[in-house]
Formats: sequence, structure tokens, C-alpha cells
Amino acid sequence: MIDVILDIETTGFNRFEDRITAIGVIYANEEKCFINESEEELLKEFWRWCDSLYECPRFIGFNLIPFDFDFIYKRSLKYNITTLKSIRNSMVDLMNVLRFYNYGSDSKGKLEDYAMLMNINGKLTNGLEAIKMWEEKNFDKLKEYCLQDCRITKELYERCAKLKII
Repeated sequence: MIDVILDIETTGFNRFEDRITAIGVIYANEEKCFINESEEELLKEFWRWCDSLYECPRFIGFNLIPFDFDFIYKRSLKYNITTLKSIRNSMVDLMNVLRFYNYGSDSKGKLEDYAMLMNINGKLTNGLEAIKMWEEKNFDKLKEYCLQDCRITKELYERCAKLKII
């Protein structure tokens, strides 16, 4: 199985009304960011890329299942885009792992909190700024922001694996 670090950027949190503006991936030390003014084309490009991999990927992310992939699947449904059925059982959500699957009030922590805790270089800015980047069509900056989140997630994953948390 091949590991793919994934992060998305969106215009908000509503999967039915907001849209995906960027999907960043790190795969075999190669960084790629899907950005397209047409959300439908962005999703088609992403799923074509997934389908082109020589084996089914294991996606790794932070808040991957309840946010990133929930958004990707719902938005793909909107455009009637075929997805990869087999990936649903091969995901590592670092948020779940680091919170030990406990969503109680004492288990808070965002990606940047864990990055800071583990001395990993942090985020460039925040999600609200990413929305501004999209609105201003500053796609290069949006791409860099999205890929920086992927880099942080990759380092966090590698540390967790080294510490045998995963």
C-alpha cells in the first residue's frame, strides 16, 4: 500500500453549499496541488490522479475522515463523479489517533497545536486567509498554504510512526 498525505482547502464548512478550492497531496516525496476554478474539474482531476496510482493509496491526514473526505465525497456526489470505493477502509486520521479516539472536552487540539507540541514548523496562516486567497485568485499562495499543511501532516505522521503510536 502506498501512503498519500492529503489536505483540502474550502470556502467554508458546509459540505452542501461551500466548495473545495484546493486538494494537496504528498506522494513518494512528490508534492501536487489540485486547484481549478471549476470545482467539478478539480474533483475529476483528483480522482483521475488517484485512479492512475499503481495501487490503492492509504490516505493520511488530520481530521481526514470527518472533514476532508466527507467534503470530497459529498462534493463528488454533487457532480456525479465516480470515486474509488476501495479507499474507504484505508485511511489514517491523525486527529483520531492523537486524541486516542476520544472526542471529549479534554481531547482538543488542532493540527497546529500538535505541530507546536512536537516542535514541527507550523502553519503559514489560517483557513480564513486561505478563503481570501481563493477569492483574490491568489492560487500560488493557496497552493503553498495547502501543501504546507500536507508537509506538517507528513512530519507528524512520520513522528507518530517512529514513536509507535501508529
